[in-house]
Amino acid sequence: MLRRVDPKSKVIGISGKDRGAILPAGRAGTAYMYMDETGEFASSSHYMQRHPAWAEAFNRARPADRYFKAEWKPLLPEPAYAASVPDNQPWYGAGGGKLPMTMGAADASPGQPFYAALLRSPFVDALTLDFARAAIAGEELGRDDAPDILSVSLSGHDYVNHRWSAESRLSHDHLLQLDRLLEAFFKDRTPPSAATTTSPCCRPTMASCRRRRSAARAASTRAASRRSRCWPR
Repeated sequence: MLRRVDPKSKVIGISGKDRGAILPAGRAGTAYMYMDETGEFASSSHYMQRHPAWAEAFNRARPADRYFKAEWKPLLPEPAYAASVPDNQPWYGAGGGKLPMTMGAADASPGQPFYAALLRSPFVDALTLDFARAAIAGEELGRDDAPDILSVSLSGHDYVNHRWSAESRLSHDHLLQLDRLLEAFFKDRTPPSAATTTSPCCRPTMASCRRRRSAARAASTRAASRRSRCWPR
């Protein structure tokens, strides 16, 4: 809809899942999704016949391979997870589930099993946010007067919950990891001027807040009085 109103606008959806990217992007935007066969992010021929240079450069760098043999370690001491289901429950099935967890532990080199396993870890969300950073820079989002939309759907938590349950320690820790990733992403996006501390002279005081509330109440009372005078009797 946005691109129909302003064709100069850009609408981009990015996700670990295809539907998490395609639904927000719609037909007129552009969707990019994580490929668990290759560890790359790709669009489809519906949107384009060839990826833009920034996306090709991102994939050429093989960022997923950075996490080969990486360890997913719990962020907090063990007692902090007391309310969560402990690791390695019998119903986890083959492979179990325990932190710390090494990505690609049984693999000799990065390949499809390793890339698929990243989906059940915080590392796929780190990759998704890195690709979003590349999209912001490559597409120059927000650099002109035309409004742009960037939708980022982080899919790792859903995969973790399906594999080990939402009550598991892995789910608990993944949410903590996700919080840290989002904190770093939003800090990247904060302009320096917005991050500076407001000078004391510009901070609203309690007295000024009370004056504004009092003025607002007085204005509301005057408006109600005018309406009552105009109401037919």
